[in-house]
Amino acid sequence: MNRPPRNLTQFGQLRLARLQIPPGADLPADPETTRLIASIVELELSSGLSTRGESSYLSVSSDPTHLILAALIRADRAAREELAGLLAARIVLDELQIDNIVVASNLRGNGLGTYLLADAIKLARQLGCTTALLEVRSANLSALSLYYKLGFCEVGRRPGYYHT
Repeated sequence: MNRPPRNLTQFGQLRLARLQIPPGADLPADPETTRLIASIVELELSSGLSTRGESSYLSVSSDPTHLILAALIRADRAAREELAGLLAARIVLDELQIDNIVVASNLRGNGLGTYLLADAIKLARQLGCTTALLEVRSANLSALSLYYKLGFCEVGRRPGYYHT
């Protein structure tokens, strides 16, 4: 994994974790995983994004074609890790299809989105992906800036696709 952005260290210790439950493991998941999944859904909803929901995250977490990266931050040794950001994607043949990228509102603008996306691309390459695709609202200028910075380019538009 890449090194976390330095300006995030002011918020505490940051680590990136892949949400992955071994196939055939007993469900429901352990309490920490269950809490993380609930935090993922809460972060997506609080950011105005659609979410696949807790039961779906639980089921895809044992599917190796799904890539769920959680950025976790711990303010101090005694504190519990909190979800700072998320990238949810899936691998279809040789393509990484990115579903959601979200960073907690109080941490935006510190490079965490870049960190998540760059790590997802690196991991996808290791898994044989040669292409990464995503969709973004044309009004989401900060996201567009991030994607262009990491080499993405526009390949099409869907007028009226996103309803506000």
